[in-house]
Amino acid sequence: MDNDFSEIVLHRARLAVEYLYESIQLNGRFIYEADLNLKEILNTYNIVRHAGCVYVLYQWSNNFKDNNVRDSLDLATRCLKDHLMVIGNGRLGCCVADSHNVKIGASALTLLMMLERYHYKPLEEDLKIIKDLAKFLIWMQEQNGRFISGMLVHEPYVLMSDFVGIYYPGQAILALIRLYKIDPDPRWIKGACLGIDHLIKHPVLDSPEDPDSLRDHNHWFATALQEYFMLTNDWDIYNELTLIAEDTIVSIDKNNENNPESRLSVAAMATRGETILAALNVEIYLKNIKKIDYLKSILCKVVSYCIELQVVRHRGFKGFNPRGGFIRNHQHNKVRIDYTQHVLHILIGLLKIFGQKNTTNLQ
Repeated sequence: MDNDFSEIVLHRARLAVEYLYESIQLNGRFIYEADLNLKEILNTYNIVRHAGCVYVLYQWSNNFKDNNVRDSLDLATRCLKDHLMVIGNGRLGCCVADSHNVKIGASALTLLMMLERYHYKPLEEDLKIIKDLAKFLIWMQEQNGRFISGMLVHEPYVLMSDFVGIYYPGQAILALIRLYKIDPDPRWIKGACLGIDHLIKHPVLDSPEDPDSLRDHNHWFATALQEYFMLTNDWDIYNELTLIAEDTIVSIDKNNENNPESRLSVAAMATRGETILAALNVEIYLKNIKKIDYLKSILCKVVSYCIELQVVRHRGFKGFNPRGGFIRNHQHNKVRIDYTQHVLHILIGLLKIFGQKNTTNLQ
């Protein structure tokens, strides 16, 4: 892999990290979204995406030994902890609640974030929260393995059976697999297995009406499949991940870069990249050189597309500088934290593959 490209990836990742942690305010919340044309910070928020951004910042800090971000991460972590709600007097664990609504994606991503935090700061109180969040995810799972995406926290609790967060089950499965690695309680791996079986039988489709559509990119589930395969060497899991990756590559190839109206947004492209990254990590694990080279080329294409949409020069406004963030596309000049989260995740993955383990050459 070209060393110059590796240096570009490292530089752009560092910019993305700086954008995210400098967006963390004293109350622990991010500056979530801003319109660069109007020079306005927008009054919107999403606690699920907050959790996802803290998670990826902990990943960066842990993988690249970057202590600069950790004070701000304590603020953002405390903000999430303030949203924790005990369910069933603790018998059913705890969840992340935003007002009266609970989305399991927020609880799953908070669990993933707390696991990343636990790797460098193993506090017993955090481990209890981690296990309580996992208990809640298990409670939100039906016997057939399907995860219910949300509930209302008025007692008695009202499960939102008709609400579907497409990517929440993959987040929950990944969180349970990661927890099982440090706490081999059979409840966690059983919940993950049931969830995997259900999603394989009822896959997320890119175009449900299209008979040629086999799978959507489903990036969180792909990452969960990667980690489960590397834990079990179950070839049915490998085959499912391959199906998802193949359909994802087709959707990337269909992206028309010459027609601005039909080009994928930065988030849509980056989440496809996360799926390819999962497949690539499995092929590296299997030492399948031909597939490694092919998937690397696809992932580098995705990264090149995304970094074109990164803000690299900006004077800022109202005490906020979007430098390092990503705009949605060239027609929508807004930055939002989750755009950066997804791109940063694939940049971190590529840097680990490149073997970049420090950030000193960015100074």
